[in-house]
Amino acid sequence: MRRFSILCSYVAGLAFIVSGFFKLLDPIGTGFIMEEYFRFLHLGFLRGIAVAAGIAVSAVEFILGGLLVIRFKMRFTAVAALVMMAFYMLLTLFLAIFNPPMDCGCFGEAVHLTHLQTFIKNIVLGLICLPPFFKRDSIEYTCRKWHVVYRLVLLAIPVIGLPLQSLLYRPFLDFTDYKPSTVLSDGVSGQADYSSAMSFVYEKGGERRSFGLDNLPDSTWTYVETVTVPVEDQGDDGMPLPLRDEEGKYVSDLFAHEKTMLISVYDPAAFDMDDWMTVKIFGDSVSAAGMSVIVALAATEEEGRRISEMIRYPVCYSDYKTLITLNRSNGGFTYVANLSYPTIVGKWAYRLMETGAPAMIAVEDPDVMLMHATIRRNSFMRIVALAYIVLMIV
Repeated sequence: MRRFSILCSYVAGLAFIVSGFFKLLDPIGTGFIMEEYFRFLHLGFLRGIAVAAGIAVSAVEFILGGLLVIRFKMRFTAVAALVMMAFYMLLTLFLAIFNPPMDCGCFGEAVHLTHLQTFIKNIVLGLICLPPFFKRDSIEYTCRKWHVVYRLVLLAIPVIGLPLQSLLYRPFLDFTDYKPSTVLSDGVSGQADYSSAMSFVYEKGGERRSFGLDNLPDSTWTYVETVTVPVEDQGDDGMPLPLRDEEGKYVSDLFAHEKTMLISVYDPAAFDMDDWMTVKIFGDSVSAAGMSVIVALAATEEEGRRISEMIRYPVCYSDYKTLITLNRSNGGFTYVANLSYPTIVGKWAYRLMETGAPAMIAVEDPDVMLMHATIRRNSFMRIVALAYIVLMIV
């Protein structure tokens, strides 16, 4: 029974860690989820602290999961985990009954579950938390003080580092509807992820094989070419990218250019004259590199005209939620290449605008650029996940 309780402690702890980790990756997205919960609970007046509340809840989940894995202070940790799961079960029971049009947000933007699935998941996880609770006095792990401190530091680093990375720049991993490799259907009608229609041809020992973005080979294979397979437009499936002109008409040929840099400002009021001059200088460098420039604002037409005169670029308009989903950074820039169909290749934060190198982006093959970014992201996350689990358990 003791070994079973230890196993349950590991399983519950890893579930808490994964849940907290994905939410810490994107505190703005988690803030949107918290807003929906506040609205459901008739606590709309707390909307202003949604992001902070999301970070706090995510941090508690992540730290509590780590404490369960290392079985630290189990008299407190096991009780806290069970109390949290009891609260989640009660909350998701109401969600399953009333079925409001909102996402549970259990794993941030990474995994989407129905309210019933979330409720069942919480019941199972609550049951897993029971054995550690009943055996909390006998399964606590005792170790040297420095070992405890070392593990607690490992828990604190992601709790502090991940939200800072996201808020100051942009999330390291993007799970939004406008993540890199997403294809935008011809301008405004909708978008769908056509990354499955892109295959990368590699060669090794005279053998050529095709790989998708999700299963790229190791470095022993040599890249040869990218093959894009035409696919039928999926119409309004997914989240559209509605960009309007001054007359309020949706623009349908925004990404007709081979390479486009889309600068999105979802909060123009936060920009001063220096910020707009930075946007103008960056836009000039992008244009000089042979790329098209689009500036999208969440603003009124009157504000847009004033900004357009200031930066000397035409602007288009969209809503706050669309632009912050497109790029979490206010003033961030998104590279869209026309690879048979407009495809999001990469995103950068406004803070990198002054150090960006549009000339380098313009000359690099967008297929290769997207492929390398995917390899770096997947490799880094595998290494971090493996190293973190090993360091926590050893």
